[in-house]
Amino acid sequence: MLCISRMSYYDAEMGGLGAGPSAFSEKAIRHGFIRKVYGILMVQLAITAGFIALFIFEPNVQLYSRQHPGLYISAMVITFVLMLVLACCESVRRAFPANLILLLLFTVCEGVLLGTVSSFYEVKEVMIAVTICTVVCLGLTLFAFQTKWDFTAMSGILFVCALVFMCFGFALIFIKGDIVRLVYACIGALLFSVYLVFDTQMMLGGNHKYALSPEEYIFAALSLYVDVINLFLMILQIYLVFDTQLLVGGGHRFSITPEEYIFAALTLYMDIVLLFLYILEIVGRATGSRNSSSSYV
Repeated sequence: MLCISRMSYYDAEMGGLGAGPSAFSEKAIRHGFIRKVYGILMVQLAITAGFIALFIFEPNVQLYSRQHPGLYISAMVITFVLMLVLACCESVRRAFPANLILLLLFTVCEGVLLGTVSSFYEVKEVMIAVTICTVVCLGLTLFAFQTKWDFTAMSGILFVCALVFMCFGFALIFIKGDIVRLVYACIGALLFSVYLVFDTQMMLGGNHKYALSPEEYIFAALSLYVDVINLFLMILQIYLVFDTQLLVGGGHRFSITPEEYIFAALTLYMDIVLLFLYILEIVGRATGSRNSSSSYV
């Protein structure tokens, strides 16, 4: 999901290619990039939390979301289109303020999606999922900042695992059983946790083979946001560690350049969201109050 580039980088301030091993060579540039990414990510998560609260605590909104699946489908389609635009169109995600406007619209649609999903769960289940997701994300982020393990070297393995996981999820359409779905949710949580770590390390820069340019902060924020959402869905612990290391930089194989703070924040956000959704699925099935016929995971 991340757009990565070789360690030669474009320096927006100097107007040319940087001569150093990374755009994060200067600590001031790295720290400024990290502040931008996590600042955007916090705003995204706050907006998402507001939508979730609205959908689970307001009876009329909750009832409407359950009776009108078109709301969920429309938000999902718009989210997918915006994700493609921000991920594939470099000129768009680097154009201010268009990149921020698209990111805000993406976050609102994602908030509607998560709010709709959460409306099918008990309030206590949602709160448990939020708590677990928060603790896991914080732990994985700290791990990604501190660990010497380079998760960015696992990009090929992660892609294969994600492809297999998607096929498994498709097969579940024809397979009934809470135990199988519970196993699926647990595996998804682990997989997307690794992705969160991966995206974080991409943003951190340092001695990585690939990196995002400093202008890609919107794309970086988007990537992190997606990772967080996925973590919320499946307890994506490994994804969070990987994304954090990408953001911090250091002696990692891959990194994200300072201009990619939007992309970095988006990546972390999606890691958290997916982790939350998978945790919510696990909690709902573990308590036995989840309606298996209405699963969104």
